[in-house]
Amino acid sequence: MGHPTSLIEKILAQLKTDYPEDGYTFKLEKVIPGTRMFPDIQVADLSGNICCAVEIGYTRPEKLTAYRNSLHIPDVRWYDKAGKLHADVKELVVKVAIESDPRTRFVCYKIHDRVECYSEDCESEVVDDWNAQVLEIEETMTEEEADELQCEMSECLAEDTNLFVITDYLRVWFCLFCDKCGDVEMVSEDYSIDVWAIAEDLRESSPREFARIWGGRAWERDWSFAKTFLQDFGVELKYEDGDYLEPAAKRDLDRALTSIRAKAMEST
Repeated sequence: MGHPTSLIEKILAQLKTDYPEDGYTFKLEKVIPGTRMFPDIQVADLSGNICCAVEIGYTRPEKLTAYRNSLHIPDVRWYDKAGKLHADVKELVVKVAIESDPRTRFVCYKIHDRVECYSEDCESEVVDDWNAQVLEIEETMTEEEADELQCEMSECLAEDTNLFVITDYLRVWFCLFCDKCGDVEMVSEDYSIDVWAIAEDLRESSPREFARIWGGRAWERDWSFAKTFLQDFGVELKYEDGDYLEPAAKRDLDRALTSIRAKAMEST
């Protein structure tokens, strides 16, 4: 929300080449009826059917997927803040198994009531609580009211959640546990803007500074303890699944994998 008028107009101009104004209507930052989702732009036909949903700038991938798979919107678009349309990207992930346990020390931070739980149970409860209110005021809702409503819903989803941040300051693992519904899952920094912010602070801050921002360490132990700790939540921790904090470390791995592939090709 709150995108510059010039950016909105630029994207609308692109949309109107596919959706002429005489056959379609355009809504800016309005809720989709029956949901808690606020696309930056909605395009609907004259019968009110949503033909296109547009998000601009930072957007969770899960949101775009929900537009397609849950709401069955045929045309879902994501534009960056320069007004450039991006196509879907399929990511190929290559994992390298670690033969032995790492010997470094691992620390865990426990962050309370900050990261939203998006399980079906939690989302359904929040949607049921707010749908009637949203449907009553959606046509007259101001941008400030929409922002306030989204903040309140996010706070409800974040209640009674714990994000366990486990790291050796080279890689990091995020485990989200919700005490409301009992859901537990390993997430990446792309899960939400809050997890991304935590990852950014972990990259840019010293351990002392990070603790000042997010709270002190819950524990500092070896890899065996880290695995056992999450096993109690039904999660199997694998070293190769950790996200690299620094691009340089990831580039070193990519170079090593490239070398391995080249040698493999030479032997075939």
